[in-house]
Amino acid sequence: MAQPFIPEHPEQLTPDWLTRVLLERGILKSATVVSVEREALGDGAGFLGVISRLTLTLDCEEPGAPKTLIAKLPTPVKENRVMAELMGAYRREILFYEEFAEQVPMRLPICYYAAFDAGHDRDKEMEQAERLDAVPTWLGGAVMWFARFVTSRRHYRYVLLIEDLAPGRVGDQVAGASTQDCAAVLAAIAAAHAKFWNSPMLEKRKWLAPQNAMPKTRHGMYLKGRKGFPSRHPDLIRDG
Repeated sequence: MAQPFIPEHPEQLTPDWLTRVLLERGILKSATVVSVEREALGDGAGFLGVISRLTLTLDCEEPGAPKTLIAKLPTPVKENRVMAELMGAYRREILFYEEFAEQVPMRLPICYYAAFDAGHDRDKEMEQAERLDAVPTWLGGAVMWFARFVTSRRHYRYVLLIEDLAPGRVGDQVAGASTQDCAAVLAAIAAAHAKFWNSPMLEKRKWLAPQNAMPKTRHGMYLKGRKGFPSRHPDLIRDG
């Protein structure tokens, strides 16, 4: 069976493709997307992906059909893409919507469509990563280099279409957040954390990549980042 087409660039989110996947998921009943306007959400909205707002024009009025939606695709920046692949970020986000979203005690965007390459076996990759993490600490740099090299030679595709929650504000990773915004986010995180505390739903899902997994690899990533941080951001380093 042929692998379904998965867009890799915003320009490939065409009216024909959108019509097909939205009909397939029952988001559209009979209407057809005749045109789409793409608006890139600016720098700071995400460094691991390309985020676009799509404004759809349908050939007829259809109650409940979205007029706009948000599309998320992997970043074309190679270094950031490799980092995201190492963390399993793209697949994890898609599987979160597919397996957990209905259980989370907060308002989430509706997932209209999601797909990734069928040959991507994240569970097997996590098992291999855990074996690599068992090597001596002094080999940590070599392990990180090898992991990044292997990951850079892969090319998996991912796409996620979710509800547009405008006029809600998009977080800005460059400008940061206010104290009030941080408090609201932390309150929401706490509720979700409590919901899944010791939950059996979390068992045997290696794609979640718990924070205590691969400690040597994570430490190696930290040391690599710390080495260059003072030269890149001297304004953030204070004496003493």
